[in-house]
Amino acid sequence: MSVSEKLSRVSDVLTWGGVDRPSRALGFFIALVVLVASLAFFIPGPTQILSNMPLSSASRDSDRAAQAVAAAVASGEELVILVGGSTSRELTPSDRFVSNALTTSCGRRLRFINLGTSSQTLADSWALTEYAARSSLSTVIIGMNYYRFEEDLATITSNYENLLVPVPRPASLGIWLTTTERRFVLPWTPLTDLIRALRRAIPTWTWDNVAHFMRKPLPAEKLVQPEEADPFQNERNAYGLPVLSLDAKQAIVAEYLAARTSGYSARAASSRDVWYAFAKQITRWGASPVFMVLPEDPVLEPVRQVFGPTFDNVMSSFSASGYRTIDFRRLSDLEHAHFYDQQHLVASGRRLFWPHFLQSVIAAVPGCRSS
Repeated sequence: MSVSEKLSRVSDVLTWGGVDRPSRALGFFIALVVLVASLAFFIPGPTQILSNMPLSSASRDSDRAAQAVAAAVASGEELVILVGGSTSRELTPSDRFVSNALTTSCGRRLRFINLGTSSQTLADSWALTEYAARSSLSTVIIGMNYYRFEEDLATITSNYENLLVPVPRPASLGIWLTTTERRFVLPWTPLTDLIRALRRAIPTWTWDNVAHFMRKPLPAEKLVQPEEADPFQNERNAYGLPVLSLDAKQAIVAEYLAARTSGYSARAASSRDVWYAFAKQITRWGASPVFMVLPEDPVLEPVRQVFGPTFDNVMSSFSASGYRTIDFRRLSDLEHAHFYDQQHLVASGRRLFWPHFLQSVIAAVPGCRSS
């Protein structure tokens, strides 16, 4: 072989990365897949970066909710869950406190989980509920307020494709969106979601197992769970005293009206159909859906006047379809001092609201009896 032919040969090999035979082509392909997967694993995209920010309340909420529902499913206990945004998260005392009260009232073991998270979308609520349905799901309380009708169909689809909660995408919602929008929406978790789940799970699994071998066994007396210091102000609650001033609350209300009034009726009509489909799916899982309109500070009266007619019509349509609806917006027990802002309860508000919540859940759970 001449020098020029050798140089041409080297040039061809360098140009194609050494892929001059089928075996090398296969090796190159495998190496490329490994490289891309490694980059996806170690270099998160924008969604993963946002979800992993340590100071993000949405991220902490999402992880807590995912861990809680996974533990509950693993226990195999009969579940009563509450889904919704941060207003739902702040609504109830600790899960253990509520679980014990429901168990006593209903005469059988029930496990309650508050799965409320900051900025929870309809798709997040659906995903958490579908995951919980792997266990014995009894009742699903859906926390509702004006914010829960802010998503149109395009937004719901986008939120489905970019869940905030680290659980599998809800297949039933994917199928419904595909049928409704007449375009294909993936009804399963794609590779990117699997990679994100592994990135969360592998460090936790490794740490837990290493710690298991390093830690000393606890004395028997320390294996018993301690009594809660205050079930009405627990680690899930993000808001406390002092509450915002009336002027600050009114400023929030004015900002909300300025930003959200336009197009609210159209968005509410669009999201109503998806909420209805969600409730229908819950019944297919053998559970009972309950639409619970959450308490609100009296300062929200201007919002109620603007959005109330549309909101009330949607809630009435749920009731007319046979779904239980409960409206706690006008509870006389609750005043300005019981809300941190326009809608998030503080501990004193949770204490006053607790009997109302308990009795409404007892009435909704099949086979319960009021004590």
